[in-house]
Amino acid sequence: MGQIIQLHCRQCGFEKELFVGGGMLDCELKTILSVLPEEGKRMLAAAANFGADQFSVTRKLCVCASCGAIYALPVVSYNIKGVSQEIYGVCPECGVAGSMNWNENQVLSCPKCGSGMTQQETGHWD
Repeated sequence: MGQIIQLHCRQCGFEKELFVGGGMLDCELKTILSVLPEEGKRMLAAAANFGADQFSVTRKLCVCASCGAIYALPVVSYNIKGVSQEIYGVCPECGVAGSMNWNENQVLSCPKCGSGMTQQETGHWD
């Protein structure tokens, strides 16, 4: 089950709601392919051809290293020959490949004014 995270900047009023985690459909191939760019789809197809299995997608809170956007980064996981692998989605704002540089203990900086933002879990999704 996923979490709904509400981000808020007290300085400028910027707000964003993010759906992180995973849901019931996130193990289905259609859902997994829908979150990947073309290169990621090719990588996943090649892995499947070499025997990869246990596919799923999880969305993780992310700050784009390129443009500073805050978003739920899709991370596709699978196993191949007993080794867990991941393919990352891209930033919806600038299209740069995502990465997991953000540490959950860090305070998020507002993409509009740079002040610290509050984050609160406001619900669940599935």
